[in-house]
Amino acid sequence: MDLAVTAGQVALAPGTTGTQTVTVVNNGSAATTGGTRVTYLTPAYVNIDRAKPLPAGCELRFEDQDPTVPEVLTCVLPAGLAPAAPVTIDVPVAVTTRARVTGVIRGRVSALPVPGSADVEADPADNWTLAYLTATQPTPALPEGNKVGLYLTHAMPAQAKDGTSTLTITYGNVGPADTAGAVRVTVATPFYTNVDRAKPLPEGCAFQLEDPSPGIPEIVTCEVPALKVEQQRTLDVPLKAVDGGPKGIVLGPTIISPASSSDVDTDQTDNLDVAGVMVPSRGK
Repeated sequence: MDLAVTAGQVALAPGTTGTQTVTVVNNGSAATTGGTRVTYLTPAYVNIDRAKPLPAGCELRFEDQDPTVPEVLTCVLPAGLAPAAPVTIDVPVAVTTRARVTGVIRGRVSALPVPGSADVEADPADNWTLAYLTATQPTPALPEGNKVGLYLTHAMPAQAKDGTSTLTITYGNVGPADTAGAVRVTVATPFYTNVDRAKPLPEGCAFQLEDPSPGIPEIVTCEVPALKVEQQRTLDVPLKAVDGGPKGIVLGPTIISPASSSDVDTDQTDNLDVAGVMVPSRGK
């Protein structure tokens, strides 16, 4: 069996709703004997649209209507997914008015045999992809408040032989003002990657979604102290690979946002990143 998944790109303005179409295909030579679990992680500033019914077989695995924390939708396709017979899932999404960015924002989607299935995936490299949503004009007006300029980026680690890595996130504030309150950094783990339970989370960090399943991202939020203008810090998140994952680069979205309602980021373009881990091909 060889599953593959894609996500159609959708363009929506803040405050509007639509659907993102996920397509799953079996590129193997025989039908699946068990179910297929599809996992959809919402892009930043996007929620699952509560005004529309979920597709058949789908449920909210994790919900948080704060749009700086992604939601997770899981859908189970029944056994018998035939070769070369694509199945589509229309995910209802709502771009919140908290989005004041124009351009591409990214979630993630994956498709894997359900846990306990006898189906064996031939190549997990195409079992995941980023889910692209283009936020279009008109953009909501900048609200009143303490004007700050948050940003984040990351250094891509190489996974060690034991499957561990450390994701170092660099974040800061370019102003024009110091933040009045704390700052939140949200991390969704890359595909086939968990938080390393053998090591502590950084101070101020906590699980929002804790699930060791390979297709479901773990979600961690970190409340870090206020930032002065031009102050920069780093955050080290310990990671551990799930056995059987793909080689090469695996990705998970990250976002920085004010934790205080007093602070207003003047430009969200640099609030978003997709953090990666390089998985070397070590052979057998």
